[in-house]
Amino acid sequence: MITNIRCIVIDDDELDRLVLLLHLKQYDNIEVVASFDSAEKAIPYLDLPIDLLITETELKGMNGLEFRKLAHKIPACIFISSHPEMAIKSFEIDTLDFIPKPLKTDRFHISMQKLFDFFEMKEKCECFDALLGENCIKIKEGSNIYQVKITDILYLEALKDYTRIVTPEKNIAFWIPSEIFYTKVILIHL
Repeated sequence: MITNIRCIVIDDDELDRLVLLLHLKQYDNIEVVASFDSAEKAIPYLDLPIDLLITETELKGMNGLEFRKLAHKIPACIFISSHPEMAIKSFEIDTLDFIPKPLKTDRFHISMQKLFDFFEMKEKCECFDALLGENCIKIKEGSNIYQVKITDILYLEALKDYTRIVTPEKNIAFWIPSEIFYTKVILIHL
């Protein structure tokens, strides 16, 4: 699991912002980098490495939805709003979750679990990409090591305890023990 999630919070209602910050303090791995009462004040923070944006949808001046479009590089965004009709619009712009106000502890906890699952999956994907390199898998057959592009795999054939990988190049077929193959390669679908 990710060790430290850097977060910025935007809400123009001071009481709601303080309640949100109190909820966030329950999670040791979430670091609130800054808290703002307007989206405009948060703009300079877009150049920093931020992992999570939590914002109200309706703000004075630039609203939360407009700010999210500017903050598209921030991987995760959670909207908190007293306007439930804004939920659909929020999910159209890459949102992890939408929490209606007033903020309830159990609902906030569900959202944080989604967040942790998201970063765990993101971390696994990054590790998998590092293992694969440029969309390739390395297969050891005997004393030879082959590098096979995933896009070159025509099909996989399950044969009892082995998996056969068939590629178009000279009809190469690799026979891999199934438990090894599924442990290392099935992550493609995560």
